[in-house]
Amino acid sequence: MATLKIGFAILRAKVLGFIRRKSMEVQAVEFVEKNATKGDPESVLSTFDRFCRQESWMMNVGDEKGKILDNAVSVAAPKTAIELGCYTGYSAVRIGRLLPSDGRLISLELSPEYAANARRVIEHAGLTGKVTVEVGPAAEGLQRLPSKYGVSQL
Repeated sequence: MATLKIGFAILRAKVLGFIRRKSMEVQAVEFVEKNATKGDPESVLSTFDRFCRQESWMMNVGDEKGKILDNAVSVAAPKTAIELGCYTGYSAVRIGRLLPSDGRLISLELSPEYAANARRVIEHAGLTGKVTVEVGPAAEGLQRLPSKYGVSQL
């Protein structure tokens, strides 16, 4: 039964996306911008989770696996974190909200479209001062880390 519900959600999202001429990712970002409290990362995450549960299934860390990610970030307590691929910005918000006030997350995203969507979500969460999205191949982005961000060790 759960598989049927997920299948229906995917089909519904694709049909709505076709009708609206918007990708699922853009629909999710717009849902977050419309329904989440601006500047509140927790609200952004819970609204994104609600979209994925009620509106359209998406590839997403989600709240259950998100707790595992939260724990890993809390235990490691990094001042600087690197993310390879940000898709919609959900995990960037999860990570960014847990960094210290002077911390930063650098997310390397190949797709300009995904990067644009992620930046919108990150901005809505109020984390643009902590989270930067770089567009291009990860290998090139990793090579730029020392000169651009002073990151000398991974």
